[in-house]
Amino acid sequence: MFAFGSGGENYRTSMDTIERIEELKREIVKQKLLIESEEAKIEKVKRCCGVVAELLCAQCRELAEEVVWDILGHMIECSQKKISGNEKAGLKEAVKTLLEQEMKNLESLSADEEMWPHIDCRIQVNLDERLKKAQFELKGIENKMLDGTRAQLRKRAVQMEEMKSLCSRMEQAVLSIESWEKLYLMFMADMEIRRQSGMDDTFYLMEREDIRRKLQTCFEFTDIICRSLEERLRSSVRISVNNLGLLLAEHGFHFPKSLWNRTRTNIIYMGAIRLTEDMIEEINRYAAGIMFIEKHLHNIKLATDRVYRGQMELERLSGQSKTVKKLVV
Repeated sequence: MFAFGSGGENYRTSMDTIERIEELKREIVKQKLLIESEEAKIEKVKRCCGVVAELLCAQCRELAEEVVWDILGHMIECSQKKISGNEKAGLKEAVKTLLEQEMKNLESLSADEEMWPHIDCRIQVNLDERLKKAQFELKGIENKMLDGTRAQLRKRAVQMEEMKSLCSRMEQAVLSIESWEKLYLMFMADMEIRRQSGMDDTFYLMEREDIRRKLQTCFEFTDIICRSLEERLRSSVRISVNNLGLLLAEHGFHFPKSLWNRTRTNIIYMGAIRLTEDMIEEINRYAAGIMFIEKHLHNIKLATDRVYRGQMELERLSGQSKTVKKLVV
């Protein structure tokens, strides 16, 4: 009787284990398909980011060319000696050659991994982790509100309201990421078609502004990317300005040293290089794409962890199933 009961129990255990194994296998397949889907979504956004990167590099080339010619004209006007027409023509040809080389250098920027985080999918914004950290800090402030002097409680009350507002905006940003990615991709595809066909953007200004407004909750948290890109683009223009100074010296172009130092300082150190509104808009759009990529990377990480835990559990149950089968037999 005892042997029969034990065998029946082992049989039920074996069936439960087999069912759990099949369930785990289905879940692992599901998570692997999810990973493939998320990777495909990342590639779509990466293509959009790549288009924006190339566009920004082209705009940066135009800006560098404009700045260099403006400075050259200014330096010629302020030259200490009269410059002949032939000298001016020769100098302008030399500057054209310089700009051609600079344009090639700037064109290669679109493939610079350090500059563009979409290329190697570096995490920079990390909104999910920042939200968790903000929620943890909010909980800490709420706990501190249970005790303290009136002055401390007033100060903490202000901190708590600020942290609540931050958490709320972050939560809204996460929702915006999930809600507006499809619209973002459609918009980017439409923009690319119009650019390739040379169509006028006038009729799409309202749609563009609408998307910017809807993504505004995301832009607040992409400042680290925006600042980095803005500085790298300005730095590229500064390099062109420096090379112009070297070129002028090589051609024996004499000008007041104080004038060049003043001009160079104004350009390089005083932020005289102004990115256009279109460039700022493209930078914001690029940064929004990075947030989409990071969301998919976060989903991939979660799915990968589930696959790993599922495989470990599957291995354990498979060994257990073999043992139970031996007992049943």
